Amino acid sequence: LQQIESVNVTEKFQLVLEPLSDIQSLLGSISETALSVLNQATASNSDLCPFMDVYTKEIILSPWDLDRPTDNTEYKIRGNGGSTTSYDRIGMEDDKSYLGRIYSITGLCSDPSDCCIGSSTVPCQSSPYADCDYGANCAYPCEILKAGIIEGYKTVLQLYDIELAMTADLGISCPVGLAGFDDTCPTQDFQAQYANLTLIGLLEDYKGKIIGTKDSL
Repeated sequence: LQQIESVNVTEKFQLVLEPLSDIQSLLGSISETALSVLNQATASNSDLCPFMDVYTKEIILSPWDLDRPTDNTEYKIRGNGGSTTSYDRIGMEDDKSYLGRIYSITGLCSDPSDCCIGSSTVPCQSSPYADCDYGANCAYPCEILKAGIIEGYKTVLQLYDIELAMTADLGISCPVGLAGFDDTCPTQDFQAQYANLTLIGLLEDYKGKIIGTKDSL
């Protein structure tokens, strides 16, 4: 009994809690790598695809909130009459539709015939390498990059969801109130499979019971 009474239960449990804090730090980086890859595409800034956007987790769910130096794209957009497009969100446009719009850059004429900015004029002709979005000889060198941006964005969102859910289940902090999180701490799935308390909550509960048992001896 004397040995039990001399044990500092809180101190012993702290040895378990400290590694969980390290795990939380790792959870916070789950989506970082995918976001970094996404930014390589959205900030590629090549001659053909002059994209210069760098996103952060804080605005990833609302890409229209990114602080940009101009109100409109500096390049022309497909299907927009040879014009640029606004960086503002249009109506109730969702995030993926928004990215699809602002990165849908016009193509280049590989041949002057059957190539122009969309028109019902026949024949459709332009100069070689002129901007285009219509015709058999209009090539779209940035289309693959745009598709990669959309898929990369979806991956970031998936990993961000996992990051938030695991954070909620761990219990070091609770992401309730953060954009994109509409669950509880712990998540409903965790409660259905394990317990109504987070991992930290379970440890604290167990610690309380150990202390209670110790004090009753």
